[in-house]
Amino acid sequence: MIGRIISRLLRRRHYWRSVSFDQIAELYTSRLITVFAANIVNLFAAVYLYKLGYSLIFITLFYAVWYLMKIPFSYLAAKYAAYYGPKHGILLANLLRIPSLVAFALVGVINDHVMIAIAIFGLFQQMSTTLYNMCHMINFSKVKHIDRAGKEIGRMQQVEKIARVISPLVGGAIASIWSPEATIILASILFVFSAVPLFRTVEPTVTRAKLRFRGFPWRLAIPSLVAETVVGFDFVASGMGWALFATLFVFSGLGEGCMRRSVVSPLSVFWCRWWLPGCLVV
Repeated sequence: MIGRIISRLLRRRHYWRSVSFDQIAELYTSRLITVFAANIVNLFAAVYLYKLGYSLIFITLFYAVWYLMKIPFSYLAAKYAAYYGPKHGILLANLLRIPSLVAFALVGVINDHVMIAIAIFGLFQQMSTTLYNMCHMINFSKVKHIDRAGKEIGRMQQVEKIARVISPLVGGAIASIWSPEATIILASILFVFSAVPLFRTVEPTVTRAKLRFRGFPWRLAIPSLVAETVVGFDFVASGMGWALFATLFVFSGLGEGCMRRSVVSPLSVFWCRWWLPGCLVV
């Protein structure tokens, strides 16, 4: 249904395509569901660890190691995408999210092996994120129109922003009505189904290929590497960094009073009832 809606909205604006619009519409749909599911939980992971009593130093070191793991995982993700194809990589990445979310749900429940649960959460989360981002970019680079790639990237950015805005509100409403574990269950279901639209068409690349770096133009790639470093800094600052900042300095003085406001957004309810330290859980 989402795919048909996106196709109806954007097909007329892509009249210049020489191939079917179905592949790019499927990618839009899959990206929307995946980003929505990821941000239901991921945005508040650092805040949840802080709420459980872990120090800022521990959380910072955890995310430092988490991002360092991206280096070896990127090579493995590239080899997997080259051999099996990007669509199969996206499917595997979404399935890897499930043990990560299960481990995240157990962090606040178990006491004896909580560090193991945190390690499993970080390991599978980074494996999934790295593989998904790699395969998504490969898939998009193959199905985009060569003369209108910028416009399609802009559309993809719009889809992502919509998902990023809606997901915390939906996650907050679900957590406030039921429990934070309910958001994890919803995210797991969405991750399973988010790759389904992609398999209506075949893989856009040749499968069972071998990855070779010989002859790679490293000098030409340096500007892109610098640009991606800045993008990564913005991602951390506006994601995990902003969530912690809002918890410690913006919402820290609200406490139980924010629950008594007559008009309050689901996101505020989510912050106050479940994630903010010192808030009373009713």
